Amino acid sequence: MKKIFFYLCLFSLVLMAGSCNKEKLMLQNKGDYTYDTYFASDAVLDQAVIATYATLLHQGLWSREYYFIFDLLSYDAKRDAALQADFVALAQYKFASDQPQLQQFWASLYRVVFRANVVIDRASVWVPANDQEKLNQKQYIAEVKFLRAYANFNLVNCYGKVPLRTSYDSTVANNYPSRAPVEAVWAVIEADLKAAVIDLPVKYPDAKLGRVTKGAAIAQLGKAYLYQKKWSDAQAQFTLLAQPPFSYTLAPNYLDLFSENNQNNSETIFQVINQKWTDWGIGNQYYVFGGQEAWGGKASHSDRAQEYGFNDWKNVFISTTAVKAFKYPNPIDGTTYTDPRAKFTFYGDMASGGQTQYCQS
Repeated sequence: MKKIFFYLCLFSLVLMAGSCNKEKLMLQNKGDYTYDTYFASDAVLDQAVIATYATLLHQGLWSREYYFIFDLLSYDAKRDAALQADFVALAQYKFASDQPQLQQFWASLYRVVFRANVVIDRASVWVPANDQEKLNQKQYIAEVKFLRAYANFNLVNCYGKVPLRTSYDSTVANNYPSRAPVEAVWAVIEADLKAAVIDLPVKYPDAKLGRVTKGAAIAQLGKAYLYQKKWSDAQAQFTLLAQPPFSYTLAPNYLDLFSENNQNNSETIFQVINQKWTDWGIGNQYYVFGGQEAWGGKASHSDRAQEYGFNDWKNVFISTTAVKAFKYPNPIDGTTYTDPRAKFTFYGDMASGGQTQYCQS
């Protein structure tokens, strides 16, 4: 009897094993998005482009660290006693490969590249519904190609040979790519900018100010040539900016370059746009310390004024060398000349040419 019961149980298990289809148990949530299905509309791709711009305000870049890194290393800024310890290493030229700001700088630049590659990959297979969406498709790809070129421009100038991430597949397939020759990086930068110039608009409506324009791509291409000492190629690109359809001119008032009321003036080619968290009614004032997409909401401001303020956080102040740069021989008669831009640039005494009246209101 025990043997019969045993064989019956075994037979039942065999039947169950044969009839059970595991695929039927793996139910798919029809509401879930995947990489292949999410980027399927004009609105979503537009958001992906904006997310690529947003990386410019991540740690290591223009939220906070970028200006510290380059102002301290170039001695445009001088450390004050209050400057926090890890930044002091930059001011003293004692940093190593584990310097936090430089690690953040590197990571955020490659984050720009990654997001740009996602947009290019998804927008290229997206099927627009009408002529306007077809134009948008080209524009979105052009915008992120500019941003990818901007990131690679910073990487090659700071590090020389660096890994090249030219597609989404290459980004996710290899976590430890070899470094590409400098010439190969410059070639990709040039190709991206030339492609971007073709499909970018000359200007945008006010609601879209801050997005990269045709003029910005031409200027960045000229700058890429300039840094490679391709003088005639650089001159050819810069000359284009002085001709129609462009209307770039020096701002009539130097102060306009720093005024909140003169954003995107005639001298502006491309700028990283900031907006105070209080303007949106949401966000976090400590956005610049790492909460760009975790606890900052829509905040995208800069604390640079607080860092450099003479009576604020007192982290840094303008260096003596930078102050002296505003005083030089007058090219007409050789007499000592104090540049009038000095008083709009730094606080200082009468002799230095700086702004002598501090915080009048």
